[in-house]
Amino acid sequence: MQAFRSQGFRYTLNPPLLDRQDEVDQFLFSSRQGFCEHYASALAFLARAAGMPARIVVGYQGGEYNPVGRFWQVRSSDAHAWVEIWLAESRQWLRVDPTSAVAPLRLADGAEQSVPALRERGMAGLPPAWLRNLRQNWQAAGFAWQQWVVGYDAARQRNVFQRLGLGESVSASSVLQALFVGVLLAGLPLAWWWWRGRGREEPMARGWRLLLAQLRRRRIEAGPCDGPLELLRRAKPDLAAAEYAQLKTLVSEYVALRYRSRAADAARQRDWLRRSRRFRLARK
Repeated sequence: MQAFRSQGFRYTLNPPLLDRQDEVDQFLFSSRQGFCEHYASALAFLARAAGMPARIVVGYQGGEYNPVGRFWQVRSSDAHAWVEIWLAESRQWLRVDPTSAVAPLRLADGAEQSVPALRERGMAGLPPAWLRNLRQNWQAAGFAWQQWVVGYDAARQRNVFQRLGLGESVSASSVLQALFVGVLLAGLPLAWWWWRGRGREEPMARGWRLLLAQLRRRRIEAGPCDGPLELLRRAKPDLAAAEYAQLKTLVSEYVALRYRSRAADAARQRDWLRRSRRFRLARK
């Protein structure tokens, strides 16, 4: 965090392209400019290298209150990424926002509009009052439409049915049954599409999932911060020599195909998937 504050890092929405194989190195030691995901990924990488479990969290920061409709509006420009680091002593996750270390004077490309804390400072960049009021009323009208028309409840549904002449017999349960049947009918095409798409899972992801399933037969679980090589190291004491040799070959090829190859080799990936399917471990 001190390095981010003192070594000329900048926040920008248009950073230079980075090499996929060493993005963190290039960001930390070369470009030193990027947006929240660059800072979060760099901090998580360094924390893990220091032996501290860390994870990247993506969500939203801030929002705009609409006094007309009395609601908060959260936009895509409020999207943000930060880091949580595990503190073993207190057994809790510490939330750290590395982007906050970037000084406002280093912001470029109008990026202050994507940082809510900075966007709310001052009135110079805001539209005139009449335009803000018009926008707030328009947003409130859209919110009311969603709340009272699109999202009407069972009582409003019964009222609509009665106005259509369906009588007093329409109850909340019948409305729910009709909705259930409608959702079921609407979901059939989605279920068919999902069933057909099961076989389209990417070969490396599918094979890795099969390997993890086999390791679970020996009660070897992948931790939240375990990579392929770390998992291989943890599995070694519980496997026979032949089993470990076969697993080591598969993991080494997985790392090479997934992380070291610049272009996907479909034939090698399919061959690796076939051999991953044949890998078997007996229950312990």
